[in-house]
Amino acid sequence: EALFFNMKNLMVAVNWSEDVNRSTQRSYCNSIYNPLGGDHERGVYDALTEVLKTDDALLGVNIAVSVMYPEVEFDTQAKLKATSKDMRKYVKDTFSSEFKQFLKKNPPIQDAIIKLVQKKRQDINKRNNKSAPI
Repeated sequence: EALFFNMKNLMVAVNWSEDVNRSTQRSYCNSIYNPLGGDHERGVYDALTEVLKTDDALLGVNIAVSVMYPEVEFDTQAKLKATSKDMRKYVKDTFSSEFKQFLKKNPPIQDAIIKLVQKKRQDINKRNNKSAPI
């Protein structure tokens, strides 16, 4: 089930698939679809790894992000990718704060996410014939 966050100038939806190899992303900047993502997408990933305290939080993660941000640059006239270091930090800080508050208010959801992320790491380790880290 997806989690939805609606903040000032930023909307994020996130969920995790059971399959570690299956991730999807939909990124929009200033109402323009960016099929190659960009710094707003990276900001969401940064927030997830910071809040959940592991890069494994990105295994099988599905996100949708839409940000309204001034003075953003696009890679080409086709606007396939949005870039702005400030936008990445804005998205990370804004979403991180909101996500932390949400998890604090919803411990069962936090526990379920952590268990799913840990299970994905264990599955990968089993596949690679390695023991899971403690």
